[in-house]
Amino acid sequence: MAQPKETNATDMSGLEGKILQFPSHGIVLIIDGKARGIPNVPAFQNMFGAAKPENKEDAWYKVLTIGRNFPDGCCLVKAQSDAIYLMDLTNDNKLVKRHLLPDAMNKYKFDQGTPKDIPNIVMNAIPFGQEITGK
Repeated sequence: MAQPKETNATDMSGLEGKILQFPSHGIVLIIDGKARGIPNVPAFQNMFGAAKPENKEDAWYKVLTIGRNFPDGCCLVKAQSDAIYLMDLTNDNKLVKRHLLPDAMNKYKFDQGTPKDIPNIVMNAIPFGQEITGK
């Protein structure tokens, strides 16, 4: 999926945490005040399990603030602790782990059953990105 052009169309605070599906634009998650595209079905399942997005007409998409798509292969991970992280890319395409606080797991409908176990040595090698608080 090609990266959309980033836009600043509207205040998104009322939509934060929503998973929306559009006929012509696929599925997006409203996170960090932006609509970020989910690249494919495996990435969606890795993040949300069996959650169902809300169907919206394409006209809605035009008023959203559009951010970059999540990377192909995006998933939730954990190591030997209870902490869960979202694997993401920065704007300059560097891999980061974004810590998901419990409120974020609920707000964004991330599936607690989907995190992939990775070795501590791998987890420790991935730099931290912006924490996702769910507030």
